[in-house]
Order: sequence, then structure tokens, then C-alpha cells
Amino acid sequence: ADEGGSLLIPTLSKRIIDGIKAKSPMRQLASVESISTRALDVILEDGAFVSGWIAETTARGDTATPQLRKKTIQTHEIYAQPKATQTLIDDSEINIDNWLVERLTDSFVRLENEAFIAGDGNNKPFGLLSNDDVQKVQVGANVEPDTLLSLINSLDEGHLANASFLMNRMTLSALQGLRDGDGRFIWQQSMTDPLKQTVFGIPVVVSSHMPDIAENALSIAFGDFKSAYKIVDRSNISIVRDPYTDKPYVKFYTVKRVGGDVVNPGAMKFARFAA
Repeated sequence: ADEGGSLLIPTLSKRIIDGIKAKSPMRQLASVESISTRALDVILEDGAFVSGWIAETTARGDTATPQLRKKTIQTHEIYAQPKATQTLIDDSEINIDNWLVERLTDSFVRLENEAFIAGDGNNKPFGLLSNDDVQKVQVGANVEPDTLLSLINSLDEGHLANASFLMNRMTLSALQGLRDGDGRFIWQQSMTDPLKQTVFGIPVVVSSHMPDIAENALSIAFGDFKSAYKIVDRSNISIVRDPYTDKPYVKFYTVKRVGGDVVNPGAMKFARFAA
């Protein structure tokens, strides 16, 4: 490092971003857009265009038109400031860059994903569970094949082709032993990729931030999350190396700006469990 002042580390920024993309469950599911401003305006439609058959000479009246409204997705700051001694940094057996990238990636993934699912919008993104317009399907107290089939069949068929399940690992374990009416297990694991799994042939993504099965809990989400939820990234991650303010430590002040919100609540459904 130079002796004259703080040092920006753009190469580490890219490695952290790549690591977050690979490890984040919600980034696998949602649509992601990069911007250079503080917020993104999204135009939403309420309803759908209406069309119909008509005779060749019949007068044409107006048809119903969706109402357009604007939603602004603000970006918020995540920060971390790990530090290490200069002696540790100078130790040839320790790759301080790898240490920094791994720790920051894991920390940001946990914080981001929690907000994308349960964030309240207070200096953080709005999560899936915080949107009042999301649609719930009332089910029993336990996971049953019929529960999942009701959830699947409640989704508009236009979103089924890109649909996935989202749940935590405890919920997944509750359905891994379930069988359909013909005695076949509804859960299957990929033969080629142990991280890929399906329920009724539909992909399952696991996130620890989804709630456990409990009364009134929205423990299973199902839908086309790429249509339903948008993640907004602002520029790159900023990393400033500070060897001066806390000697003999070197601080790595790191800031990431990100936002997120539901943009199409009708593209997903939640199973709400009864007592």
C-alpha cells in the first residue's frame, strides 16, 4: 500500500460482489438492477388490458385500461469495518485479501437476505413478508401434499413456468418424507447437483430467514420471484483502507448500497399455517 493516504481497492469490490451473487438465495430468485443514482422508479400496473371479439361493422367502444402507479425503490447503506494489525497483513502466510473478501461476503449476504425477506423499510429494503398486498393461502397446521398443491394451483398460470418454492431448512425437512397419492416422494434431489432440489418437480430455494412453521406464519413462499421482487444495487462496493486512525490496526471501511421491494405481489403466494 502507498504511505500517503487511504487506498481504494476496486478489485476486492468485484470479488465481494461476485461472491454475494453466488451465495445469496434471494439474488438467485429476484430480478436485479444496477443504478448510478440513489433510487429507482418502477412503473406498476393495477389490472390488465381488456380485449374482445367483435363483428366487422360493429362500433368500437373503449376497453378497460390498467391504472399505472409509480413505486420508488430507495437504496440503503450496509457497512462493515473489519480491522487487522499491520503485522498480520504483512505475514506472507496469510492472504489478507481472501480473508477480507470471505468475511465481508458472508456478512453482507446474511444482512441483505434477511432484509429482502423480512425487512421493514427502515434504513433497509422492504422484504417479501412486509408487503401488505402479498396473497396468502390459508392451510392447516402441518405441511401436507395437498397444502403444497393448493399453493401451486392458486398461482396464476402465467407465472407457473418460472415459479419456485422458498422456505427454510426446517420447513423443507418437514416435507422431505411426504408422498403423493401414488406413493412417490414429492421431494427429489438432483442426481448431478446436490444443492438443487424440487418439490412436485418445482425448484426449491432454501433461506434461513424464512419463518418456521407456526400459527399464522408465512413459512412457504411460492411464485415467480423474478417478476415479484426487484433488488436494486447502486454502483460498486466502496472499500477504504485506513492505516492511520487506530494504529497498529488497519481498518477496512466498506460500504454497499442496496434496495429492494415487491413490485408484483400477484406473482407469488404464501402458505399461512393455522393453529
